[in-house]
Amino acid sequence: MTLKPNNIASRLKQRIVIERPVYAFDSMAASIETWEKTEEAWAEVNVISSVEKEHADRLITTANYQVFIRKYHAVQPEMRFVFKTKPLTIRAIINNPNEAELIEVLAEGDM
Repeated sequence: MTLKPNNIASRLKQRIVIERPVYAFDSMAASIETWEKTEEAWAEVNVISSVEKEHADRLITTANYQVFIRKYHAVQPEMRFVFKTKPLTIRAIINNPNEAELIEVLAEGDM
């Protein structure tokens, strides 16, 4: 989806946090992964599909998200987004050469 430049600001209405993994070691020399905020960004976040699974007698809903952000945000596949307090795992970064200002990111997370 290509957005017209004058339309971009009006479409990016939701705030996301972009985080990167940070690795440390505990006293037993086991690797511990934590997350560090790199920046916040305006985004357009859409749920494109969802699936419900039963786990430990609970129903868990996982969703696939389509996220549009401005290209100047240095997003890498190992990073994640936090949207409405929920972490979203980045699954794909789509950099359309015909789109001058936005990148599309496909992510997955609980609803």
